[in-house]
Amino acid sequence: ESITGEIDILEVFNGRNITPKNNQQALTFSNRMNIPGAVGSDSHSRGELGRTYMIIDDIPTVQNLKKQVEQGSRVEKLVNPLLFLSPSINKLKKRL
Repeated sequence: ESITGEIDILEVFNGRNITPKNNQQALTFSNRMNIPGAVGSDSHSRGELGRTYMIIDDIPTVQNLKKQVEQGSRVEKLVNPLLFLSPSINKLKKRL
């Protein structure tokens, strides 16, 4: 908590978390410290794309990103756990 003044935005939802616990902890911390919360899909395969994202009103820039996140909407969907196998399957396909 000693560095919270240095944090502009915090990821409060990661679509690849297996359980919601880590996402909930991040959201609780973000709310308690008044840090805008963003989301990340952390996609590793096509099946994961477009499940978790931010809806914002303008093209983000260094100057407006924090405001865009504060005012934006979060779309949060956890990935199907079977998709965690996709990177390994893709590596195997390349070897064959």
